[in-house]
Amino acid sequence: MAKKILIIDDELSTLKLLKNRLASEGYDIVTARDGKSGIAQAEKEKPDLILLDVVLVGSSGYNICKSIKSNEATKAIKVIIFTNKLEAVDGVEARKSGADEFIAKLADSTLLLETIRTLI
Repeated sequence: MAKKILIIDDELSTLKLLKNRLASEGYDIVTARDGKSGIAQAEKEKPDLILLDVVLVGSSGYNICKSIKSNEATKAIKVIIFTNKLEAVDGVEARKSGADEFIAKLADSTLLLETIRTLI
């Protein structure tokens, strides 16, 4: 059975790119374009991993990660926060929010795939 990944990002182009790339690697992909629907999808779909953007309409990825990690139904789901923001403080905030990993959106897809494989 394919591992399931939930991608939460408000940029449609990023969602499409990641969905296609990860699906070609054999992952089952679910998407959400905002934090609220992302949390609902996490509860409903029980993905193995969540790729979570930091900058979302209405809420930050850090707050969404905290909600996911504090919810009994979703706290065991691995979370990778990914962003275009590359300051050291962002990695610290990602860890404080409960994220399992922090990665740059523009990173080589090989690095993203290796990170995913180590987590799930």
